[in-house]
Amino acid sequence: MALDNYANLRQVIKQWTHREDIDAHSEDCILEAEQEMFYGNVPFRIYEMVSESVTPESAKKIAYPVDMLELINLSIEVDGTYYRLDPVPKQRLPDDGETGCPSFYSMTSQIELNVEPDQTYNFKFDYYLKPAALSD
Repeated sequence: MALDNYANLRQVIKQWTHREDIDAHSEDCILEAEQEMFYGNVPFRIYEMVSESVTPESAKKIAYPVDMLELINLSIEVDGTYYRLDPVPKQRLPDDGETGCPSFYSMTSQIELNVEPDQTYNFKFDYYLKPAALSD
């Protein structure tokens, strides 16, 4: 049987485990397997998962792309050229109200820049896409 759809995957799990009562738990098993593959000790990453997103921003805090699994690189466009921003721990970001061209960032529940941008800049996110969850 091919694993070409969710129903077939659940059927193969049932056959492989030799349990007729597994249907009630197979969705949880699949969800746990996905979590382990993408967030476990050795996360699954392939080139086809790489994506980029450019967003214009003028605020010190920037939301992550909604489909981002893991950030690879963050760059800022200055005079038509993209420059890599360096990641630092949150404790190393100043909170003194200065403005200018950001050069550092920290990752919290969002991207936090080292200074308030003095204008609107294009920020380019290079990241791994979050795979769509398996479902019926």
